[in-house]
Amino acid sequence: MDGTAIQPVLQQPTGAEVIEFGSFRNPEMLLKEAEMVAKTFARRAEQLQLYKTIGTSKHLLIEGWQTLAAMYRVTAGIVDDQYITIGDAHGFEATAEAIFVPTQARISSAKAMCLSDEENWGPRPKYEWKDGANGRREKALIGTSPTPLQQLRSMAQTRACSKVLSNLLKWVARMGGYAGTPAEEMTGNEPGADPQGGASNPTRRTGPAPQQNGGSGVISEAQGKRLWALAHSAGKSKEAVGVVLAGFNFKDTAEITRDKYEAICAEVMRP
Repeated sequence: MDGTAIQPVLQQPTGAEVIEFGSFRNPEMLLKEAEMVAKTFARRAEQLQLYKTIGTSKHLLIEGWQTLAAMYRVTAGIVDDQYITIGDAHGFEATAEAIFVPTQARISSAKAMCLSDEENWGPRPKYEWKDGANGRREKALIGTSPTPLQQLRSMAQTRACSKVLSNLLKWVARMGGYAGTPAEEMTGNEPGADPQGGASNPTRRTGPAPQQNGGSGVISEAQGKRLWALAHSAGKSKEAVGVVLAGFNFKDTAEITRDKYEAICAEVMRP
């Protein structure tokens, strides 16, 4: 030994561990892969109605974003939510993270809210069974009741998950013919939107709530089938779904208006 200090040898990480900014995959191959994913995804999204048409655009629902993300081995999870108040409104703000499943790496995050001053998330009609003029029991409107907090919390989480996945994959969704904004973020009142086109989430109220069937249009056959599928997954009987519909002043699914559709779905899925 000559007294020279031994220098530690630093093992360089492999290319799989460190990717420097400015290093790219073959762009032609990247786009071809994305086009292949978009084509396959669009075919299944049409079969399963994983989107909502608003105006002339198709906006993916949470199930659509989850399906598309799964093709890239990505999922989303809620890492935090909290009760908030803004002015006279209250609700929840949720934070979601996108996770690359093979490595469990957190690759993106997003926040979203659901508040009680939104049309379909504010006071709900409240009914009571009463004796009718013909001697039969009928449901009568007796007032309103606030939307359960767990439903506001659930929608905030849904919006956060849709947002974080769309932040990563809206460019692929566009290749498949879908808009980049999740359906849960749309109001249906954007410029150019068809007033009969419906919306997955309502606008904030600035005045009295609209009438039950005022200019909303009814849901499609596919949306009706989706509602029954949700009811089946939640273990709800036909009679139980009928009670929910009666609470919104509808006799069957063919009468459901688009502006009440998501609120009814949420009620059907409630434990």
